Amino acid sequence: MAKLTAIGYLLHSYKDSSVSKAVILMDGRQSEVGTSNGRTGKSLMGKAIEHVIPQHYIGAKGKNLTDDVFLFDGLTEKHRNLFLDDVRANIDFEFFFPLITGKLMVNQKGGRRFTLPFEQTPKLLISTNHAINGEGSSFHDRQWLVAFSDFYNDDHK
Repeated sequence: MAKLTAIGYLLHSYKDSSVSKAVILMDGRQSEVGTSNGRTGKSLMGKAIEHVIPQHYIGAKGKNLTDDVFLFDGLTEKHRNLFLDDVRANIDFEFFFPLITGKLMVNQKGGRRFTLPFEQTPKLLISTNHAINGEGSSFHDRQWLVAFSDFYNDDHK
């Protein structure tokens, strides 16, 4: 039921900055730091969203997202969802606070810069094989954690 509710939240165009959250798709089973089991369908759910609403996709594996000044290159006001697929361990979630509850500065290659007001910022969807670091109400209030079972594993394909 949690997955269906999260999908509904992402697909709906209504936004309220006091209750905006990033939907974070993660493994339901805890694993050792440094291991990456995955294969639970998190990315599949994210890719399904793009068939329903305009989505901007960023393959995040192995990237230090917060150091990329052109991270949002290609993002426009038409995108209703931003999918960060397979973010690495220790991502700086606080970096995304303005995107979740405020406006967003987009720096595109070629020198074009513009700011999307909150009403036009896309809802954030993150998939990860790792826990998101951060403590306190600012972190918890901006996260909607959706766990995925490891039923379909090496023994059940």
